[in-house]
Amino acid sequence: MPSPADTPVPTISFRGVRKSYGSHQVLSGLDLDVAAGEKVSIIGPSGSGKTTILRLLMTLEQPDAGSIEVDGETLWHEDGFDVRRMKLVRRRIGMVFQHFNLFPHMTVLGNVTEAPVHVLGQERGEAEEHARELLGMVGLDKHLDHKPGQLSGGQQQRVAIARALAMRPQVMLFDEVTSALDPELVGEVLGVIRELAHSQSMTMLLVTHEMSFAEDISDRVLMFDSGAVVEAGHPSVIFHEPGEERTRRFLSAVLDRR
Repeated sequence: MPSPADTPVPTISFRGVRKSYGSHQVLSGLDLDVAAGEKVSIIGPSGSGKTTILRLLMTLEQPDAGSIEVDGETLWHEDGFDVRRMKLVRRRIGMVFQHFNLFPHMTVLGNVTEAPVHVLGQERGEAEEHARELLGMVGLDKHLDHKPGQLSGGQQQRVAIARALAMRPQVMLFDEVTSALDPELVGEVLGVIRELAHSQSMTMLLVTHEMSFAEDISDRVLMFDSGAVVEAGHPSVIFHEPGEERTRRFLSAVLDRR
């Protein structure tokens, strides 16, 4: 039997994490581990706390209780934390939001190079070379000099993915990245993320309403409701043989709308 020292440290670890907005509790003592390289999709009804998990990892929100670690290092702890160390840990995480949040006055290339230059301290030439590679990977190498306003929503979201990857993250977070897109543009963005999931070793945590996509790319799916994990398992189980009535009702409602 392996000793504790032989057990791999989770890339992401939540322990007893609670978060409320006023009187509304959105996370009720969450315990969650995500292994290195694991692709995990979080599904569940709106308002169940899914996005809050990602926002806590991005340090956009602070938990009311509990602790969060990334690769064994403290990101948050209710007893206090070192702000400098927190910022260093936070650099390992990239996030793609529902809305693209691109700089409208900058070109596509400028949007992807800005953070590596000013946050990571890369030389501009090195940052631009990497940005060109990433923009080629997401199919936008012919749009380097365009401004965001000249692009479709799907193209803007692909720029946002390239921008997050430019920071060379260990963990990538995706927050319902197709929810703001017209239906015909959803496929091109999901295609980029699918390719990332199948070709990259980075850990990925995705909040999504795209059930077939989650089934295809995930190592594990978490059904979330009322601030807690209702059910967790392999996609084949969650989507075809769920054990919890709440999961069955949610999937029935979501799939019936399609």
